[in-house]
Amino acid sequence: MDPNCVKVVKNERGFTLGEVLVAMIILAVALLALAKMQIRSLEAGDFSSRMSIALALAQDKIEEFQDTSLADIVDGSDTVTVQGSTGGVTRFTREWTVDSSTWGTNTRQVTVTVRWLNYDVTLNSIISE
Repeated sequence: MDPNCVKVVKNERGFTLGEVLVAMIILAVALLALAKMQIRSLEAGDFSSRMSIALALAQDKIEEFQDTSLADIVDGSDTVTVQGSTGGVTRFTREWTVDSSTWGTNTRQVTVTVRWLNYDVTLNSIISE
């Protein structure tokens, strides 16, 4: 046999370049989907944290009114700045309205709305003496 002759072996096992490229493309798409899912998860966690803070701020204001004389409960607003666990700072605007016409002289309906970015939370409570 001539040493310069190349022998062709049939039924070799392995992957072709095309198969490897297709597998790499599928893997890349799957990894991109996982990365996007991770980003969405982080965003949802951040939103949930801010929502919890807003609810706590609204609840705090309502509890403050429960310890206040009805005559001293009036409409108003304030701004609360909270530093998050990741270092970001969020400004929450808290507004409250008082309605005494619906429930009589010894009762007030208080509505507290907390706003931040493009979101808001509203809590209603009835306070009486």
